[in-house]
Amino acid sequence: MRIFAYSTASKLIESYCPSSGLAPRHDPRQCPPPPESVNGGILLYTRALYEHAYFGYFAEWYLELGVGCIITLQTDGWFPLEYESDKIIVYQVPNYKNHLLATYEYLAIAQQPAYQWILSLDVDEFLVLQPPFISIDHYIGHLYSSIAAGQSKRLDAVLFYWMFLDNLSPHVPPNRCATY
Repeated sequence: MRIFAYSTASKLIESYCPSSGLAPRHDPRQCPPPPESVNGGILLYTRALYEHAYFGYFAEWYLELGVGCIITLQTDGWFPLEYESDKIIVYQVPNYKNHLLATYEYLAIAQQPAYQWILSLDVDEFLVLQPPFISIDHYIGHLYSSIAAGQSKRLDAVLFYWMFLDNLSPHVPPNRCATY
């Protein structure tokens, strides 16, 4: 499993994530404008299946990392996910399993041009940025500066490697750890 972010300006979207045509079209709701960013807004696109217990913590985690909007596909049929924020949009959809994210990707892409980056991951995946990076935008800015230094020609995608942690507390300040 990898955490994958891609630019909405990239042709990669059309070739990597074609829509399967399985889903009925929803009218995409608009996300609020992203926070001030020099690298374009960052949108998180995810799915939720029986993850009510920690969805709030997940949302807070990514909003603090600079994500401007979270689009969630809820597939479990339980009571709707609720979170007090206009930055979170939840769609109740059938579970198309491995085709789910590709089927509804147009909901995320419709947020362009305000959001230039889409971060796609599951609700049980938490990105931990190592110092000196304080936000996803800060990290992408570092990558853009590498491009400016001539190390690459363009930036269409960012791949974050992952590891399994059963306890996030050694990696984040004590006030950021969930207590249940």
